[in-house]
Amino acid sequence: MEKNTWRRGVSIALILGIMIGGSAFAGCKKKGDYVHGKKGYYAQSENGAGTEVMNQGTAGNCWAHAILTSARSASLIESGKEIPFQVEDIVMGTYGASKEEGMIAKDPGVEKNIGGGTEVATWGLSNGVGDYVMTECAYLSESFITEMNGVETGLLKNVAAKEEVQELIRNKAAVGAVLKSDAGNGQNHGYFYVYDDSHLEWNGETVYSSAHFQHMLVLVGWDDNYPKEYFGSEYGREMPKEDGAWLAQDSAGAEYGNDGLLWISYESAMSIYSYTVVSDKYSDVLSYDAGAPLGIRVPDENGETVMANVYHHKGTLSAVGTYVGLMDDIRYDGRFGRKSDTHITIEIRDADLANVLATKECEFSHDGYYVVDLESPVEVEDFAVVVRYKDTAPIEAIDPHLIPTGDEEKDAKLQESAKLKYVTTIEEGQSFVFVNGQWLDMADPSAAGEMGLLFEPHNACIKALFIG
Repeated sequence: MEKNTWRRGVSIALILGIMIGGSAFAGCKKKGDYVHGKKGYYAQSENGAGTEVMNQGTAGNCWAHAILTSARSASLIESGKEIPFQVEDIVMGTYGASKEEGMIAKDPGVEKNIGGGTEVATWGLSNGVGDYVMTECAYLSESFITEMNGVETGLLKNVAAKEEVQELIRNKAAVGAVLKSDAGNGQNHGYFYVYDDSHLEWNGETVYSSAHFQHMLVLVGWDDNYPKEYFGSEYGREMPKEDGAWLAQDSAGAEYGNDGLLWISYESAMSIYSYTVVSDKYSDVLSYDAGAPLGIRVPDENGETVMANVYHHKGTLSAVGTYVGLMDDIRYDGRFGRKSDTHITIEIRDADLANVLATKECEFSHDGYYVVDLESPVEVEDFAVVVRYKDTAPIEAIDPHLIPTGDEEKDAKLQESAKLKYVTTIEEGQSFVFVNGQWLDMADPSAAGEMGLLFEPHNACIKALFIG
């Protein structure tokens, strides 16, 4: 059934076990003595993009507060408009027990205390929150699993340079980051700060253990000249090597930190995570997928993986949403952790997948979820959205939160203790993949074998967005 509703790879938060939900920081309210210079300093609050400092209280949903703050700042930067939805809208859009498909809380009322992250929130929010729909969510860190000292370890690596993150904060949105809230924090010169030197070296690069992080907040500014001496010297700790710090906004209320803000050394252990943009310009979002995208490769003669969704809806088609840069799924005959190409070509076709009505080619700087506006809107009724992925293509599959271990007793306990369930369906005539020179319905029982999958596939993660 077609869903007309209000979604990187295998989720970092789920696969690597960092379902973010830790407590917010608590610190001093005292004002400090440092004076920021004009050069190398920026704060959203001083440039029309400052947002309300929220308080998550005892709820374990720092991730939802961070996502909302990022989206609010993005709207202020883009148009000066306030967006009306609240933290509860994000939480319920992500886990709401009343949802029919997707990640769903098994019991009503527990949603606000379930950990989460940007990936899993994207699965729901890309289908809409009230009159708004997520239109951009770029992931600025990369996850991978490797063996360190004989132990399989989940690692995170930041892939966006400091200067790029600064430009995003200035021109796009507050940037979400994850860190350990009880590591390396203190007060100095009247400022609340964080300097956590817990990092690892891997192949000559600075990386972090994914298990180290448990709290999400947002970066809302920076000061390249913030004194390194302000980090921990009064406690006898070793200082950072260089000056410079991020200005972060937490979710512990304005009575904590410096009116809810704190400084984090550029050298502190932190995964610079993602940003979120939403819009109210679209009237309808057509989607078959409920989230949990996994990356697959079924290359055609051009080396592209080609997927399609067929829809039946009369109106003005304006944009297409999909994921790019997914990593290979661990239940697929590929190598987990390989960063994919983010180049795609979008085609709007007739419902029989033959005639091309419109096309657009694009490439993105980072993997993530994006809504791409067509060069010109297209009047449609029965139509198909075809996406050619240069590398991996996104499809929904089985519950990514409960990946079978092969141990029946352990798997049974995981199912029993989980707060979440994942529900998804597929019907004939919805999603297609181009295999061996022809279109194959993904609802066909032979689809998994034809695509080389070790699991039952569901729909392609492609959305059609309308205006008017």
